[in-house]
Amino acid sequence: VWLIAWRRERLAFSGIALCLAIAGLSGVWHGRMWRWFDRDEVGLSVSEVPGGFVAEVVARTTPRVVPASRPDPLNVIRRGERTRMEVELIRVRAKGGWIAASGRSVLTVEGRLAGMVAGDRLRVSAVASRWEPPANPGEVDFSEYARGDRRLFRMYAESPVAVRRIQGEEAWRWRVWVERLRESARQRLIEHVPADQAGLTAAILLGTREGLDAESVELFFLTGVSHLIAISGLNVAIFSYGFWWVARSGLFSRRVALILAMGLAAGYAVLTESQSPVVRAAVLVVCVCFARFGARRNLGFNALAASAIFVMGIQPSALFQTGTQLSFLAVAVLCMLETHHKKEPVDPLDRLIAQLRPWPIRWMHGVAIAFWELFRTSAVVWIIALPLVWYRFRLISPIALLLNPLVVLPMAMALYFGFAALVCSWCSSTSAQLFGWACGQCLAWIESLLRIGSKIPANHVWFPAPDLVWVLACYGVLVLWAVMPAYRPPRRWQVAGMMVLVASGLWSARLMPRGSESELTCTFAAVGHGTAVLLELPGGVHVLYDAGHLGNPATVAQ
Repeated sequence: VWLIAWRRERLAFSGIALCLAIAGLSGVWHGRMWRWFDRDEVGLSVSEVPGGFVAEVVARTTPRVVPASRPDPLNVIRRGERTRMEVELIRVRAKGGWIAASGRSVLTVEGRLAGMVAGDRLRVSAVASRWEPPANPGEVDFSEYARGDRRLFRMYAESPVAVRRIQGEEAWRWRVWVERLRESARQRLIEHVPADQAGLTAAILLGTREGLDAESVELFFLTGVSHLIAISGLNVAIFSYGFWWVARSGLFSRRVALILAMGLAAGYAVLTESQSPVVRAAVLVVCVCFARFGARRNLGFNALAASAIFVMGIQPSALFQTGTQLSFLAVAVLCMLETHHKKEPVDPLDRLIAQLRPWPIRWMHGVAIAFWELFRTSAVVWIIALPLVWYRFRLISPIALLLNPLVVLPMAMALYFGFAALVCSWCSSTSAQLFGWACGQCLAWIESLLRIGSKIPANHVWFPAPDLVWVLACYGVLVLWAVMPAYRPPRRWQVAGMMVLVASGLWSARLMPRGSESELTCTFAAVGHGTAVLLELPGGVHVLYDAGHLGNPATVAQ
C-alpha cells in the first residue's frame, strides 16, 4: 500500500501507511522479545524465593569489580567488594544429571574474581531468584528493565570459590571479542588516568559504571547532569565533531573523512554495548554523512525516525525506558529549534561595523553569543524534558540550568584527552600519561562545579509525581504547537496556557492543601526489613517511625 501510494505521489497517505506498517512490525517484534522464550529457559521455573542450583555458564562480559561501600555510621551492614558479570546458561545439574538449559542472567559474587575473561566457560554454585516487583507505588520496576534485556532472573554467589573456570570453545563469538576489547580499553584507562577519576573516565568513555561509587552517582543525579556518566548521544556528537574538525584540516579528503566518520560512529556504538542513545546518535551521524555525500540537505526528523527504527530492531523495549525517551526528546527539541529559529540575514552595514571592532571585543562578543546560544538551547531542552523527569524520578533540579552550559566544554575536553590517552597507550606510555592527567583534571573540574552547585540552596527539590494524563497532555500540546505554527495563539495566551498547565500539574501531584488538618493519616512503606510508618498528625506535624534498613540506608533516606 505504501509503495503504491508513493508511486502515485500521494505522499501524505503513503507516510501514514508506512508509519502504521512500522508500528505493526515493531509491536510484533516487541511481543516476540518480551514473551517468547525457549522451553528450557531457566527463568521460567525460578521463583522470587532464592533457591540454590549448580549450572555451567558462559561469561558474556568480563567480570567487573564493584567497589566496597564507604564507611557510614547509619549503615548497619557494610558491603565489601563484589564482582558482577553477565552470563549465559548452557546446562544445569538435576537429579538425573546435567540437562540442557538456556537463559541470560547477571551473576554477583561477593569478593573479587581473578583470571577470568569474557568467553570463559564457568561452573557456578549459586542461588537464583526472579527480580522482585516494586514494593511501594512509584518505585522503579527493575524487573521490567531486566526483562527488556531478556533476563528473567539473577544469580548470587557468596564466595569466589563458588565459581570455577572450565575450558570451553565459546571464545570465537564476536560479542566476546568486543567485550575483551572493551575490557582492555578500560584497563588502559585505569592505568593512565589518575586513580580519583579513573572510574569516571571509564564511565563516560566506555559506559562501564561499576567503578563509580554511590556518592558520585548521586551527585550527578541530584544536580541534573546524570547524562554525563551515562553513554549518550552527547559522547558520539563530541567525538564525531572533533574527528571531522581534525580530518578536514587537510589530513584526509572529504569523502575519506565522511567514510571514517561513519565508521567511527558505528564502531563506538558497538564498543559501548550498542546502548540505545548511542545507536540513535550513530544513525544520525551516518544519515548526516550520507546527506553530505549526495550534497543534500539533512532532514533532522527523518533521520531521527530512522534511528528509532534501528533502536526498535535491536532492542524494542528500549523505547519504553526513560533514558531512551529523554534522548529522543532532546534531539527532537534540537531539530525543532533548528527549524523554527533560523537566523535572519545580517545587514551588510552591521556586518562591516562588527568587522572593524578591535579583536578583543570581537572575541568577547563571539564568546558571549556562543554561551547565550548554549544556555538557551540547554534551558529549552530542560524545560521540555521536565514533565517526563518529574514523572519518572519525582525530582526537579533547577541548578541544571546553570551547570549544563558550564560543563559542556570540560566534558568535551575530557572525552578528547581520554580518547587520546587510550590511543597513545598502545604506542607511547609517556604521551598516554600526559593525556590521562589532562583528562583527570577536566573531570576534577566538573566534579568541583557539581559540588559547588549542590551546596546552593534549593538546587533540587523532591516533588510527588503528577498524573500520567497530565504528562501526556503536556507533550500533546507541545506537539501541536510545533507542527501547527499558523494556529499558535498570541504570546500572552501562550504564557497563560503554560501557567494553567503548571497549576494543573501541581494539583495532580497533590501539592495543594488536601484534607483536614484535624485528621490523622498513617502511611506504611516497605523498606525491605522491619516497618516504616509516616504519621501525619493534626496541626501539620509529621513523624517518621522506624525507617531502618539492614542494607544501604540511602534507599530509605530518599
